[in-house]
Amino acid sequence: MERGQGQYETGDTLTTAMYDAFKSASPYGAKRSTIDLPTQAVNIDVSFGQFALGDSNYPISPKLKITNRTQATLPGGTEFQFDYSTSAPANAKDQSGFGTTIVRSDHKAANNIGGLKGDYNRVSLKLPAWQTLAPGASVELDFVYYLPTSTPSNWTVTFGGKSYALAGTWPGAPPWSSPAPGRTPRRRRTRPARRRARRRPSRAAAARPRPGTRPPSTPAAPPSATAATSGRRPGGRRARRPDRPGSGARGRTSAPADPPGSAVRGPGPGPRTAEAPAGRR
Repeated sequence: MERGQGQYETGDTLTTAMYDAFKSASPYGAKRSTIDLPTQAVNIDVSFGQFALGDSNYPISPKLKITNRTQATLPGGTEFQFDYSTSAPANAKDQSGFGTTIVRSDHKAANNIGGLKGDYNRVSLKLPAWQTLAPGASVELDFVYYLPTSTPSNWTVTFGGKSYALAGTWPGAPPWSSPAPGRTPRRRRTRPARRRARRRPSRAAAARPRPGTRPPSTPAAPPSATAATSGRRPGGRRARRPDRPGSGARGRTSAPADPPGSAVRGPGPGPRTAEAPAGRR
């Protein structure tokens, strides 16, 4: 109110009062999740669709579709959990054999008088034990709830003894690296290095010629030397001795001596005359 004018004018009384009140207020608890979510995420898509229309829209029963975008097969018994708002009662279920149950409800009161005391109802559902979800495959189930609620959030997936967030609802979480389909990681076996001692070849192995080479030739002794030292002719036959009669083959005798005066060829040029024995001149 403007003083002395008796009327209200534009001023800052209200905005100043609001500013002073909010300046001293406690921080606003705008948390999306009331539980700690996993720090690692998997690439699995979830969506709600095919809502019934007209008189068939109650209870609310959309199709919940789960698609496996990883490179690994989700085993039977894989558990999915998510939150939906307590604006709908904690009695959601499914009609497809996934065993949907409410594992936690933040609103503990029997009614909503005075407002809702909690934010979420948490749902758990599991793949049947006989059913797996291959890479790229999808599965649908009939999900049923009884009052409108916000889109379910804070999803987790549990298999192999570990829980993961969904990559689509938790973009900041590091992705889970799944093994390639059809391959099992193999552990490489390492052997300690061994020092191999070099073996020296034996004499027989050293003398043996290598493949593709000719053995070294040994020079043969001259025939005369062989006959002189061994008493044998070249070829293995023993040489005849002229001073031993009958030393040849059986039935043969050595040739008679040359008669006196016959010409004998000696080592020099031309014939020479043999001298007569003494006493016969």
